[in-house]
Amino acid sequence: QLVKKHQYKVSCDYPFHKNDVLWDASKLRFYSTFTFVAGIVAGLIGIGGGMVLGPLMLILGVHPRVSSATTATMIVLTSSSVAIMFVTSGLVPWEYAVFFFCACFLGAYIGKKYIDNYVKKTGMASI
Repeated sequence: QLVKKHQYKVSCDYPFHKNDVLWDASKLRFYSTFTFVAGIVAGLIGIGGGMVLGPLMLILGVHPRVSSATTATMIVLTSSSVAIMFVTSGLVPWEYAVFFFCACFLGAYIGKKYIDNYVKKTGMASI
């Protein structure tokens, strides 16, 4: 279905962005196989899937900001689900979980504000 959608866009002269992935059957097979293997490896050795899929997206030509945002989202989702699993199974007291959630949230918020101000001040796209 993804390849058919891409072919339809090509037939309609869709204005692709220079960093859009131009899907064909071989890219779809490669990406599907690689993500399947990355999921197995990530589950077996405990690394996040974003560590494997981020470079893969760059190889496929995905814009670096899109790749970075996608891997960050995957990390947030997997980390949150594991944290919830530990709290609900009783392995971590919920008081500790709430305290560390607040501390991490506050630290991330302050750090993001600081970095945004630095990037604006210097005019760079990132640090």
